[in-house]
Amino acid sequence: MFAVAVSYATSCNQPNKQSNCRLDTFKIVDAFDYPNLNGKNDTDILAYQLKSTLTLYDSFLQVTYGMAYLKKFEEPNLSLRPLDKETFRFLYDPWRGPAVDIRFDATGIVAKISTKGILAPVLNKSKLGSLEKTKLDFFEWYHFSKKEKFSPRKMRYYDSMTRTYPELRSTKYYKALYDKAVDYDSLKFEYKEKVIKFNGAQYCDLIDSLNLTEFSKLAWKVEYPGDVADGAGYIFEANTRNKYKIFICYGLPIDSLKLTKFCRQLIKLVGSDKSITL
Repeated sequence: MFAVAVSYATSCNQPNKQSNCRLDTFKIVDAFDYPNLNGKNDTDILAYQLKSTLTLYDSFLQVTYGMAYLKKFEEPNLSLRPLDKETFRFLYDPWRGPAVDIRFDATGIVAKISTKGILAPVLNKSKLGSLEKTKLDFFEWYHFSKKEKFSPRKMRYYDSMTRTYPELRSTKYYKALYDKAVDYDSLKFEYKEKVIKFNGAQYCDLIDSLNLTEFSKLAWKVEYPGDVADGAGYIFEANTRNKYKIFICYGLPIDSLKLTKFCRQLIKLVGSDKSITL
């Protein structure tokens, strides 16, 4: 029954029974070496290898929202070093419904489903002084906005504030104020955990189905092609012996991707398809 459920995930043929139970890395795309961390203190980011690739806005999301996700779900950062076993992880935090984290390796699946609170960082601005709060408000409204779209009045205010407080142009200062205000306990996050143990054949079936999605050939980011009002994409990561790979589906899940179907089946395998819709 398990094998049938997993192979259904990709709507393809049955998995190859000659599997070596490893991610297919032939012609792998956007897979990254693990960093040399000797003396590094800038690892507070979800996907370390994307540091120099991301826009300032996306980078800020990775070091705020991304790190809140790791902290609240009590998860390791898969981008920093290879784990003892090849490990895969799916994360989805929809606008409505519980957030889900599903991690699996050769031993089984660990699923974490939120039951209370929110996954996003919570800011408690009462921890800031009056001027600091004003500055943080300014950052939230203006820092990542497209200045060319400002009205003349709005641009005059922006220029006036940044002349008076030059630090308002600094993303590092924004992050420092943000870190000072963040409060992980103001909306207590809780989750329930479910563990499913594998035998060898079950894990191989799952990896074969993952390989059929051509996950290895996906670029690290694909954006939903239409307009998105209220939506949420998902993340899928692979921590292999030699490489780290991340896929981010921005905006909304894309139905035409085989990986989306695979992730839906992961949700079903852990018994959460009634409460979580991908």
